[in-house]
Amino acid sequence: MKSINFPGEEYTLGEDTGKLGVMKTYQYTKSGNITGLNDYVQIFVINKNEETTGFLEPTKRTLAQMYNLTSARSADGEFGVFRMPGQQRDYFAYMIERDTPSAHWILTFVIQSNFSETPITTSEARGDISKKIASLESVYESVSY
Repeated sequence: MKSINFPGEEYTLGEDTGKLGVMKTYQYTKSGNITGLNDYVQIFVINKNEETTGFLEPTKRTLAQMYNLTSARSADGEFGVFRMPGQQRDYFAYMIERDTPSAHWILTFVIQSNFSETPITTSEARGDISKKIASLESVYESVSY
């Protein structure tokens, strides 16, 4: 899928990596450019077969550490507040995990463009958990066919 709709805006596929048959990674941004401080939706699809045994847990651990993810009690997902090395502002991540008979899906939305005159506060980001998780769920429904 070349683009997805996330909170009413089109995000374009900027990168499609991974080994077909094992794990695929898709990264979408508004511009399609994955370099720089763009907000992005990242999708990991880990196929369920003998070749992928052992891929899921390390992938989830890496994302949890990278984005400082914890359970989002108000929604069926996870939320994290993190900082990039050398940066003074907070970044935010929202994640859901879903299963189909053939694959494990991990969908993450990362806000890393938080450098405007009025940056998003942690409280505001937490207040958006249900909305962002619902948007990720919508993306999952549109791409997991």
